[in-house]
Amino acid sequence: MKDNIFKQFCESIDYNTYNKIQNILEFSSVSMALTNDFLFSQYPILNSSVDVLAYICLAAYVGLAFSDGKNYTKDIKQIRSLYQEFITNYNKLNRIFDLNNPIQIYTMFNYLLYKGYLSIDKNFEFSNKEARDIKCLHGANVILGKAVCRHVATMLSDILNNYGIESNPLSVCSKD
Repeated sequence: MKDNIFKQFCESIDYNTYNKIQNILEFSSVSMALTNDFLFSQYPILNSSVDVLAYICLAAYVGLAFSDGKNYTKDIKQIRSLYQEFITNYNKLNRIFDLNNPIQIYTMFNYLLYKGYLSIDKNFEFSNKEARDIKCLHGANVILGKAVCRHVATMLSDILNNYGIESNPLSVCSKD
């Protein structure tokens, strides 16, 4: 029941509003704790009331930060649906060209990616600018035209999985 109420709340707001609420709760809890220590230490009733509010805000912040609520916001659900439609249509193209082997699929994907055919305005830039790392939608950054290897790998993995070829992106860390 509680999960459904939380999910309905998330579905009624957008991604940016969710982040703003989360940031406000974080700032409020820290601010109340600091204010309480400096101003209300001589008033025990106010002191404990502000403490309770600070802890409630902190608990709400932690709840939002560690839940999957961002994935249920209305714009993320819409993006996920459009992204899934893109993946499905892309695989229709693979079937038209009778691509069955992962190497063939990768070669076609690589060509289309770097020629810009998978991106807005046929322009792809290998860049982290304006990229959003939304946990369940890394591959959608490719469509926006600015992506890095983690976004490209996730999109290819999504294409392969949708095509019936088991795939997972491999995460690595490269320092400058």
